Amino acid sequence: MVVLGHSVSIFGVDALSLSLRLDALSCIVMTLVAFIGWVIVRYSQPHLAGEARARTYIAWLVATLAAVAVVILTNNLLVLALAWTATSVSLHHLLTFYADRPAALIAAHEQFLYSRVAEICLFTAVILIGASLRTLEITRRTAAAALPLLGS
Repeated sequence: MVVLGHSVSIFGVDALSLSLRLDALSCIVMTLVAFIGWVIVRYSQPHLAGEARARTYIAWLVATLAAVAVVILTNNLLVLALAWTATSVSLHHLLTFYADRPAALIAAHEQFLYSRVAEICLFTAVILIGASLRTLEITRRTAAAALPLLGS
């Protein structure tokens, strides 16, 4: 596993760590996300032919894929929660791309409300973890959890 980056402490907690984790699992998942993104772009091209807002759709799709990449690669729980929120917001824009489809708008509205409730829970958990462990870095926490197992 490779961890690259820099962290900033706020109130004694390593709150903002701009570090990335790169291991075999994250490489596999990133490859899968890239492949699915490629499939979506290829599938969308004929359907967007002649669409005036095709660039807007592609921009939100790229934003979604970028946010998912941050979720996969980040080594910080706060950055993960922010990227998760960005993924949700960009997906909402994709769901509401065709504003003239009432069923899609209803589904997007429900998704938006449920996502905000979930994000409140997620950020609450991040705050509690940070206050309890004094770090939001994933690798520090997993290393600390593994220490008792190594001693047995």
